[in-house]
Amino acid sequence: MKKRLLQETNWSVFLVLLAALFLIVNYLAFRHYHRWDLTASRSFTISQETKKVLGDLKEPLKIVVFLAPNDPLYERVMDLLDGYAAASSRVHLETIDPDRQRARMEALAQKYKVSMANVVVFALGGNSKYVEKDQMVDYDFSSAGLGGQPAIKSFKAEAAFTNAIFSLEHPETPVIYFTTGHGERDTGAQGEGITLLKARLAKEGAKVLEWASLGKTAVPADASMLVIAGPKSPFLPQEAQVINQYLQKGGKALFLLDPIIESGKPPTFGSTGLGATLQDWGITLGHDIAVDPAASVPYLGAQTFFAQAVGEEPVVKDLVQNKLPVLLSLAQSLTLGTPQNKAYHCEALLQSSPQSWG
Repeated sequence: MKKRLLQETNWSVFLVLLAALFLIVNYLAFRHYHRWDLTASRSFTISQETKKVLGDLKEPLKIVVFLAPNDPLYERVMDLLDGYAAASSRVHLETIDPDRQRARMEALAQKYKVSMANVVVFALGGNSKYVEKDQMVDYDFSSAGLGGQPAIKSFKAEAAFTNAIFSLEHPETPVIYFTTGHGERDTGAQGEGITLLKARLAKEGAKVLEWASLGKTAVPADASMLVIAGPKSPFLPQEAQVINQYLQKGGKALFLLDPIIESGKPPTFGSTGLGATLQDWGITLGHDIAVDPAASVPYLGAQTFFAQAVGEEPVVKDLVQNKLPVLLSLAQSLTLGTPQNKAYHCEALLQSSPQSWG
C-alpha cells in the first residue's frame, strides 16, 4: 500500500514538474521569440537592412497580399512576409483569397484601388505603395518563344518590399504636370493609355496635375516632371522657350509625340513647335513614319514592327536581359546627336533593325 502510494506521489510530483517546465519554456519563448528558417531556399530570412527599416517604424504598417493561394509566388511571398511580421510587432499582415473571401476582397480592392490579384499593398499613415508580381521576380523567357512558359530566374521581392516600406517612412511626393491647350491626349478618357499612366502614377504616390502653358513664364517650381502627351497643335515659340529653360535648370520631361491621322490621307508627323528645343538636347525628329520590313508583324504592314531594347538604363534593363522586343506602330524616326549642354549625352533605348528606314 505504501509502495503504491509512493508511486502515485512520484507521478504527481513528475506531472507538476512537467507542467512547471512547460510554463517556463513558454514564458521564455514569449520573452525571447526567435523564428527559425528551415526552408531550403531560406525564403523568409530577411537582411539586416530590412530589419533596420522595420525597426525604424513609428506607426503600424499594414501589408495586404492580393495573391491567390494557387499562385506560383504565393508561398514564397508569404514565407518572406512572415519574416517581416516576426521582425516587428508593428507589421500587420493580411492575406486575401479572392475565391473564398469575395466580400473582403472587394472591400479592400476598392479601398486600395486594386483591380487584379497580382499585387502586395503596403499602407502606412494614410499612404500606400504597390508591388506587383513583375517587380518580385526576374523571368527567363528563353523558352517562351518555343511555346513554353517563362521560368522564374530569381526572386527579388525583399528588395522591392523593403524599398516600398522605406519610401513610405520617408515620403517625397513627386508632382507630375501634363500640359494642356494643344489637343493633348485626354487624361480623363476611360481606357485611354494616358489615363492608365496617370492612374499608375497616382497609385505610386505621385501628385498628377495639369498645366496650361500658354501665357506662362515658367514651369511650376514644384514640378518633378513635365509630360507632353500627343499634342495636335504646335506650341508657340514662347511656350517652347519656357520648357527649354525648365530643362536647362535640370528639369525632367517626357515627350510623347503622335502622328496626325486624317481620313483618306497617310499618317504624318506635323510640327509640334518643340523640334528646336529637342535639337538643343541632341534629338532630331524625322517627321516621318519608321518602317522595318525585317521585323514587321505579318499582315499589319512594315510600319508595325518589333524594336529591340538597348543600353543599360533601368527602364529597359529587364527587356535587354531577357531579349524581349517592343511592338511599335506608326513611330517616328529619331537621330541622336550631341546636346548643347556638354554635361548631358543622348542614349537610345529602342532600336530598329539595320534594314529599317524612315
